[in-house]
Amino acid sequence: MPTPPRTGQPSPRVGVPVVLPMLAWPPQRLDEGHRRLLARVRELECDLAEARDRLARQDDERERLAALGERTALVAHEIRSPLNAIEGFAELLAADLPSDDPRRTFASHVAASARGLNTLLTNLLDHAQPFIVRPRLVSVSAVVEGAIAFAVEDARRQGCEALDVQMSLAPEADAIEADPDLLRQALLNLLANAVRAMPEGGTLRVACRLSPVEGEEAVEIRIEDTGCGISEEIRERVLDPFVTTRRKGIGLGLAVVQAIARRHGGTLAIDSGPEGGTAAVLTLPRRAAAEEPKTSAT
Repeated sequence: MPTPPRTGQPSPRVGVPVVLPMLAWPPQRLDEGHRRLLARVRELECDLAEARDRLARQDDERERLAALGERTALVAHEIRSPLNAIEGFAELLAADLPSDDPRRTFASHVAASARGLNTLLTNLLDHAQPFIVRPRLVSVSAVVEGAIAFAVEDARRQGCEALDVQMSLAPEADAIEADPDLLRQALLNLLANAVRAMPEGGTLRVACRLSPVEGEEAVEIRIEDTGCGISEEIRERVLDPFVTTRRKGIGLGLAVVQAIARRHGGTLAIDSGPEGGTAAVLTLPRRAAAEEPKTSAT
C-alpha cells in the first residue's frame, strides 16, 4: 500500500512533466556577450599567429647563422694567418725605417689596413657564430666604466677631444647575471657607434637603471649621443646585418649587439629622431636567461 504524502506537500501526479523556471536574459545582453567572446577569440588567434611567426623566424635565423658561421670560419681561417704575417712584417719594416723616410708611412698604412681587415673578420665571426653565454654575477658599473674608458681613449686617438661624458649609474642596478666578455663587447660596439656619430665632439650620456619587464627585474643600459642621428630610410632596418650609416662601415656592430642581447634573454632598441641624436637601449634580465645555441660553427 503506498505511503501517503506528508502534510503540507502536494502529491506528485504521475505522467505530468515538471516545468522548471528559466532565467530570462535580455537579447541585447546575449549579443554583447557574444561580441566580447568573439573579440577575445580573435585576440587569442592573433597572439598564437604572432607566436608561431616568431618561432619560425627564430628557427630560420638559427639555420642561417649556423650555415653562415661554417662558411665564414673556413674563410677566416684561410685569410687570418697571412693577414697577421702582413701586419707583423709591415710593423717591423716601419720600425726599422727612419721617421723621415716616406716608405715608413707606406708601411704604416699597410699595417693599419691589415688590422682593419682583421677587425672585419672578427665582426663577421662574431655575427655568424652562435654565442655561447657563460653567465656569472657581474658589476654593471665596472663593465660600463671600463668600456667608456676604452671608447674615450679610442676617440682621442682619432682626433676627437671635445667629448663630454655624462654617467648616471644607479647602485641598485649594479649586479646582474651575464657573460662579462659579451656584455663588454656589446657596450664597446654601442659606444663606438656613439663616438663615431660625433666626429667633432659632443655629449655622450650613459645611464643604467632598473626597468621591470613583464613583472621581472631587468637592467636598462642607455647610451645616448648628440650626433647627426639615423636617416629615416634606414631607421627601421638599422638592426639588420650589413645595414650601416657610415661610408666605410660594414653594418655588423648593432647586429652583434642584438644577438648578444637575445642570448641573454634581453632586447636592444634604437631611438633616433629627425632633429638628431641617437639612443641605444640595451635591456637585460637581472637573472640569467641565456639561450644556448642548438648548433655551433666549426
